[in-house]
Amino acid sequence: MLESVKKLFKFKNPHSYSYLILIFSVYWSMKFFLGFYMFDKVGSDSLVFVPPFSLVLNVTDVFFCLLAAYLIDFIARNNKHLFFSLTWATFPPIYYFAIKGYIIYLYFHGFVNFGLNNFLGSKGNETVNFILYALDVYAVMFLIFLLIVTVLYLIFARKLGSYIAKKIPCLPLFFLIAALALLPFRIAFSEKCERIEASPLFELPLSYITMPDYMPRTYSENFTPPEKLIFGKEKSSVKVEKGELKKKRNILLLLIESTPYTKKDKLDFFRYFDKNSVEATNFRACFPGTTRSMISTMCGTYSGTEFTALTRYQPDFNCTSLQKKLGENGYRTGLFSAVNLSYDEFDQAKMLKDFNVIEEPATLTKRYEPKKIHGTGNAIEEEIPIEEIIKFMKQNDEPFFVFYYVYWTHSPYEHPFKATGSLPLEERYDESLKYVDESVQKLFEKMKENDLFDETVIIATSDHGQAFGEHPGNYTHSNYIYEESVKVPFIMRSPDFPEQKQTVDVDAAHFDIPATILDFAGIKQPENWDGQSLISGNYQQKPRLTFARGIVYSDGILDSNYKYIYYPDGKKEELFDLSLDPLEKNNIAAENKEKTEKYKKLFQEWIPWQQDRITK
Repeated sequence: MLESVKKLFKFKNPHSYSYLILIFSVYWSMKFFLGFYMFDKVGSDSLVFVPPFSLVLNVTDVFFCLLAAYLIDFIARNNKHLFFSLTWATFPPIYYFAIKGYIIYLYFHGFVNFGLNNFLGSKGNETVNFILYALDVYAVMFLIFLLIVTVLYLIFARKLGSYIAKKIPCLPLFFLIAALALLPFRIAFSEKCERIEASPLFELPLSYITMPDYMPRTYSENFTPPEKLIFGKEKSSVKVEKGELKKKRNILLLLIESTPYTKKDKLDFFRYFDKNSVEATNFRACFPGTTRSMISTMCGTYSGTEFTALTRYQPDFNCTSLQKKLGENGYRTGLFSAVNLSYDEFDQAKMLKDFNVIEEPATLTKRYEPKKIHGTGNAIEEEIPIEEIIKFMKQNDEPFFVFYYVYWTHSPYEHPFKATGSLPLEERYDESLKYVDESVQKLFEKMKENDLFDETVIIATSDHGQAFGEHPGNYTHSNYIYEESVKVPFIMRSPDFPEQKQTVDVDAAHFDIPATILDFAGIKQPENWDGQSLISGNYQQKPRLTFARGIVYSDGILDSNYKYIYYPDGKKEELFDLSLDPLEKNNIAAENKEKTEKYKKLFQEWIPWQQDRITK
């Protein structure tokens, strides 16, 4: 019996042994050098990549290598020319997936999971420049190793194969036994460390073949979003004392990139809002991403709920824009940004045509010479759009609406005039935030110098939060809907507000901003908007839809103090009572089945309903 098993696992062609050694060496070396890179850059958090621990990650690679070697050995066992033709035909895809696997691991597991460690951004095309960035000493060693083993294979393949065939003919069996022995550890590791163990060799092609569609597609004919809270508690502070508002005041909206609520105390420009202001302490993005927050901020509605942003596949989606309504009522409207608005093809959105003026680096660099020393290639220093904003404000006596997207807190957290790449992750972010804060203060001071500040309604918030590992695997912003990713500062100032600063705790969102601005301007809001004015005096508290479409796919419901999150990949549920657990550490889903079932049923209809509403 044992002899039969051994015979079964022997190759017919001796060259198959050396071929097996070669392709396994390719994939083992990929994780070997990647492991030392990540251990060097990240430390003990990446210990699993370092040998011998990384052998667990090679389990699926072993199965692949065995399968490839057996197939070629079976097909070309008696034909030497066919054998070499097949092996040479497999070299390009094998090497391609190994090199691309190295890059994918480095990008997603270093850049995302471990928080942008030493990734200093692109100078143009992100993919090309990331590859150039990834070519450090470890990547070069990996490529040199590939070259060496290939040359050795070409020279010694026959001798090595014959030697193994005589001395260790059951080598494939040993490979299989080792892989099976490690398989339970890989499964256990996979359950413990989400995503990090998956091999790009399998994930990349499988993602094109399977492409799981997690999004619900159907809803009942009479479905409408709920108009009152389901299980959540009514908030205590919902009304604003707004005083006698002067219509058609100038309006400035600041949308600051990637600023979580927890970083609010680092924003010194908040001191300009000490009087005549209202702060909303429960303002959240419905989706943790810039494009969809901008859509909500301009269109007064939830954005699309598909995996990709609406602007990528339907730039003429249904939108009665804020800028259009203001323009129709005598306002000059301008959009200003220190970075080009091409991400997600946002610059192709039909609603942008409703602005009178759009100024971004593509237009500004025709008139200004950027002075920045560091930073991403398609961004300029904030000082340049600020100059243009002041010019626009002073242009004539008509009221203005300025939408200013403040960019520089975007990953990878750079400072245009200071080298920060060697700093730890969060310190690097804080330096970027400090620069953004100083830039906003410069704008306010210039407005004061030109007698504009006290005649302007100013609203300041962020497009979404930013995570620094508060929950496992949660870095940057687009992957989860935990508080660090969605809860953001929000404050507004009006010369007509009572002098004393006010606070409201309603669960507001970006689609409430257009309604609030139109209220300031004395303009009636469109009926198809989802948002409500925060200064209307009758803000109705309702459940909110929330979702993420990053590496992790999730849908959820915010019902005042309750936040429900559902992950279709694994069918995992989370429920948090934010009034008792603001850091979302205690999942109470198991003991609240009535709530979770209600919330799950709600989002399963709401998600497709909203998608149809904005696209059809």
